[in-house]
Amino acid sequence: MNKFVSRFFLTALMSLFLCFAMGAFAQDQEQTAPPQQGAEQGGHGRRGMRGNPEQRLERLSKQLNLTDDQKAKIKPILDDEDAKTKALWQDTSTAPEDKRGKFMAIRQTANDQIKSVLTEDQQKKFTDMQEHMHQHMKDRGSDNN
Repeated sequence: MNKFVSRFFLTALMSLFLCFAMGAFAQDQEQTAPPQQGAEQGGHGRRGMRGNPEQRLERLSKQLNLTDDQKAKIKPILDDEDAKTKALWQDTSTAPEDKRGKFMAIRQTANDQIKSVLTEDQQKKFTDMQEHMHQHMKDRGSDNN
């Protein structure tokens, strides 16, 4: 009976050790994994407040009162920007400090293309929206310092 109890406790101890080791491994994987789609769509992660292309199109449509024709022209611009941005963040050959500049260039190209679809009044409002967002991001950055 003594052998049985010893083996039981040894097995239980080993199982407990494996559970802790696997839990630590899983936690480590969560911390090093890139944000998942759900995190990107929320207010956190790399996408921040911009959201996915569908969300952005909906927001622009409401704020700028876009026509169906404008929506149809802007949607591929947002999809292309999204694809290029995802590729940039996944690109391991680009140094992290270079990614911000490339990201800003992708964003500026998309914004210029969007402006070309808008009326003069919509362009002004779009520019005001961008300036407001830029100021918000600056203010947010200064809060963290």
